[in-house]
Amino acid sequence: MNPATSKKTTSWLRLFLLVFLGTLIFLYFTLLTPKSLEESESNQIWGELDPQEVLAPQMAEPPVLAPGVPHEKIPDYKLKDFYYNSTSGEERLWKLISKTANMFNQENLVHARTVKAFLFNASGPPTVITGKEAKYYLNQKELEVFGDVVTTFPDGFKLYSQYLKYYPTHRNIKITEKFKVRGEGEKGEDQEIRFKSFGLDYKMQKNEIKLPKDVFFTLIRHRLNEETQERVKETTLIQSDYSLIDRTDKIARFYMQPDRPVQERFVLIHQPDTFIQSRWAKLHYEDDQNNEINYLVAYDDVYIEETEEKEKIRYATCGQADFIKKKNVILLRKLPQVYQGPDTVTGEVIKINRDTDIVEVDRSNAYSEGEENESTH
Repeated sequence: MNPATSKKTTSWLRLFLLVFLGTLIFLYFTLLTPKSLEESESNQIWGELDPQEVLAPQMAEPPVLAPGVPHEKIPDYKLKDFYYNSTSGEERLWKLISKTANMFNQENLVHARTVKAFLFNASGPPTVITGKEAKYYLNQKELEVFGDVVTTFPDGFKLYSQYLKYYPTHRNIKITEKFKVRGEGEKGEDQEIRFKSFGLDYKMQKNEIKLPKDVFFTLIRHRLNEETQERVKETTLIQSDYSLIDRTDKIARFYMQPDRPVQERFVLIHQPDTFIQSRWAKLHYEDDQNNEINYLVAYDDVYIEETEEKEKIRYATCGQADFIKKKNVILLRKLPQVYQGPDTVTGEVIKINRDTDIVEVDRSNAYSEGEENESTH
């Protein structure tokens, strides 16, 4: 072999080895180090997927409760710590504060989450509403609230529901009958009221509430027993088809639907030791210990029965029964009759003292002793 050729071959081998070693070193530092692996993996992910698709599960919002909100459309605006005032001229109608809000220009719609609304009166503090969501249209004045809705009136009374709509033009709060409504609040130091119904209609200008369906109204009061001078708790539960509540005069009236069969058309009233039924009833729920007002009055085809265990159960019928709050007596009017075992007492007015169990008759016109009959009434 030519020495020159041998020397040239050796040079090429050395150059090849140097290039090979350089390549190995480059691969080691660029492809096999942890940083390189992380970058490579990351580049692979972002190269195959849209970054928004990766972030979407983390940014997803909970399901929308409010109907009519576009689900597959991106909002035109997404706002945080949203604040909105609804007005008519110079009059403030309501104010909405929310954690977030989405605005859809084409629909003229605002959908807000984690909300607090203030319904303004002409005078006095506002009614406050909280809920999970709210919805309103920019070209309208009505406000709808959805999910765990709590309405707090200026006097502290609260409503609980899953839906509410406010019509500011007529100052009307309305909950449709498909939603359950629960209300509760204290009325004075020794009295509280609660109710349940399906739906509610509150006319704020008249200060009147209508409970339109399946009403359960409870009055709990603590009174002084004049005989024992002890404080006793008394619960009155009233069931009716619907109820009208005058919040100004503090009167609740209870009625049955006229299309019910006659034998079912009775308001039912339960007390600890007494059951009452009548065609309709009126309750004065104002707590005034010095007031002689008849806090409960039952009207038309009234039937009263003592439910506590006694040797002879006493019951009565009349056209009107007045339950006197302070003295804890019942006045029976309009052809009253009281039955106890075989005995019957009638008169123009019969007074039953519930603490002493004494029956007094005004202008008694009949008294009879007959054989006890289990089938009576």
